[in-house]
Amino acid sequence: MGLKKDDWFFVEEMLRKTIPKYELVNRIITFGFSSKTRRKLVELAGIRPGMTVLDAGCGPGILSEMIAERMQEGRLFLLDPLDEMLWSAFRNLMKFDLEIEFVKGLMEEIPLPSNMFDLVVASYSIRDCMDRDRAIAEMKRVLKRGGRLMLLDITRPENGFDAIVSIHMKYIVPLLSSIAYRKRENPWKALYRTYVNMWTPSEMVKAVRRHLSVEFYRTFALGAFTLVSARK
Repeated sequence: MGLKKDDWFFVEEMLRKTIPKYELVNRIITFGFSSKTRRKLVELAGIRPGMTVLDAGCGPGILSEMIAERMQEGRLFLLDPLDEMLWSAFRNLMKFDLEIEFVKGLMEEIPLPSNMFDLVVASYSIRDCMDRDRAIAEMKRVLKRGGRLMLLDITRPENGFDAIVSIHMKYIVPLLSSIAYRKRENPWKALYRTYVNMWTPSEMVKAVRRHLSVEFYRTFALGAFTLVSARK
């Protein structure tokens, strides 16, 4: 389950266009929850010096910056299919005195060895995969035994608020994003395509549980955001 191939190419092209205003617009359209939930992930991830960490679907490196601030020393890998995102992440991470590597690739086919990472994180990236189940299997593969996966993304609420969030994604997001992104083609319109095809919170937990042992999960904003922590 995931994006159809044509939708994937469309979404990836739109993601390229988001780079100049990526985090600013995301804060606007989520009323700050994109930043709050990333901070919560970092708070709960048990990050410590000397770890080997993978940020899968890193985008421009927003979450990786938060992780690098806590690591102090260790190895941090950033994976993304888009060269433009990796270059943006490089510019954002070059200030840190860590061993950092930038890897081009899909989450469904991570071009890295098995049993390598203490921690794998994926924030707002699993929904863009063509095969989300395979992506989770790959993240499990590259984790060390006992390693942790932290998965954070937008989800479709199960408590009757799905219609409200759907209206927000389809109609309000384009309006809010236009405040900062003043161009004719607004790439944040693509967000609705990924939302309607995304899991509910319980579906997301169930998908992770097929591969790993779920420790806990948290939902935010009426179930519109879900964070899952699991161990190999």
